[in-house]
Amino acid sequence: MTKEMLEQYPDLCAEIREVTEQMRRSSADSLTESEAGFPWHFTRTGGVPADLFQRREELQRQKAEIEGFVASLPNSSLRRVVTYRGLQGRKWADVAAKMGGRYSERRAKYLYNQAVQYRPWEQEREKTETEKERED
Repeated sequence: MTKEMLEQYPDLCAEIREVTEQMRRSSADSLTESEAGFPWHFTRTGGVPADLFQRREELQRQKAEIEGFVASLPNSSLRRVVTYRGLQGRKWADVAAKMGGRYSERRAKYLYNQAVQYRPWEQEREKTETEKERED
C-alpha cells in the first residue's frame, strides 16, 4: 500500500457516490397507473450503461482493498493514525490531537510512515520460510 493510494480514499468514496448518482439518474424510473390491482407501478424507461456498473465495481474494489489493508495493521495506534490521516484526510495537527496527548505531529507522521511500509504478506512468507528451515 502506498501513501498515494491511502490518501485517495476520500476521493474514491466521493467518486463512488457520484457514479451511483449517475446510475440513479440514468435509470429513469417512472410511475404509471395500473389497470389491475394496485393504483401505481414502476416501469423502467431507460437503462444504466454497463460502463457505470464496471466503474463503480472497480472503485468499490479499490476502496475495499484500502479498508482491508487498514484492518490488517497489527496495532490500534497504526490503524487509528491511518484512519485519521489517510481515510479521513485530517491535517497532522488534528491527527495528533485525536490520537491523544502523548502523540506529537512528528510521532503521528512516524507511525503513518511505519504503517504504509507494513507488508503482512512478506512477514507471513518469512515466517513460513523460517518454519521450513527448522523442519530441515
